[in-house]
Amino acid sequence: MQIQAKSLAPLVKESSGKIILFLSPHFDDVVFSCAGLLHFLHLIDAKPVWATVFSSGVKKPTGFALECQTSKGIPEYLNYMEIRFCEDIECAKFLKASSPIRLGFLEAPYREYTSPDMLFGPIRKEDLIITLPEIEAHLSKLINNLDPNIVFAPLGLGHHVDHRIINKAICAVSKRRKIIFYAESPYILKCSAKALRKLTTNKNAYYYDVQDLELIRTTAYSFYRSQLGFQLKSIGTLKDLSTKSAKRSATLYTCKSKAAELYYI
Repeated sequence: MQIQAKSLAPLVKESSGKIILFLSPHFDDVVFSCAGLLHFLHLIDAKPVWATVFSSGVKKPTGFALECQTSKGIPEYLNYMEIRFCEDIECAKFLKASSPIRLGFLEAPYREYTSPDMLFGPIRKEDLIITLPEIEAHLSKLINNLDPNIVFAPLGLGHHVDHRIINKAICAVSKRRKIIFYAESPYILKCSAKALRKLTTNKNAYYYDVQDLELIRTTAYSFYRSQLGFQLKSIGTLKDLSTKSAKRSATLYTCKSKAAELYYI
């Protein structure tokens, strides 16, 4: 694997005036990972749109699923996933992206992943047999309907089961499309070079350098109010999330840029 800087010029040529689809495991993943790029695409008259795959819950969650909600300060009588979807819509308006798409699959805590260890462990057999084929069918239909020029999808950097399922699904259904795998933030802050090498085996790895967009990034992050306490508890401020991710990227990928958003092609 050789990692090298990639000029934005080809991306501009491929994207201007075209639909660019971003696949997000959860409501905040694409924005925390790609906010600068989303803004950049708007500036060159591309048409970015993102679709959140695991975007539904249940009416009366219990156990670990309920804990995932209440630990973030959301009372159990409120609809946690609807709150998050509203945050997603607000952020899309700010970034001038198309209205976000909600595919409606249940998040892992609602699919009998009953602990943090399970979220980052093996994918359950039921998901491989049932959920994965269903997602493949939905993504195939979505891609055929939108006809995007490029599809951005999660690399699976944090080893979360939902991220890995989408990674598997898009590789299965999008063989005739250009796929660019994005490095998920804030997982990138805990990523090792060894983990990166494993995930990018037999892939050419590039980074697109999207600089001077810290205010755009931090403002975009701020819309996900329900998640900020959890996401920032070991990081600091929104600015810290932006700058630390960039610095960590530079360390992992041996680039000297002060601010880079990284994607894998």
